[in-house]
Amino acid sequence: MSSLAAKGLVKSIDGYQRVTRNRVSPCRYVPSCSQYARDAVETHGAVRGSWLAMRRISRCHPFGGHGHDPVPEKRQAS
Repeated sequence: MSSLAAKGLVKSIDGYQRVTRNRVSPCRYVPSCSQYARDAVETHGAVRGSWLAMRRISRCHPFGGHGHDPVPEKRQAS
């Protein structure tokens, strides 16, 4: 994670996590959606990490899945 945008997103997610720290997590997945977003941005950068986070959040609804859903590994350049 080296871009300024990625660092800003991670700081925003950290702020959100601090504000919601003492609340019961409604998330259906492990790790929580906010932790997934933080991990995705750190691993894949601001653009792809944000896309992965939004895709994950869109799956988090009563009729969606649940369970362990880790951030995909970064693709290696050939």
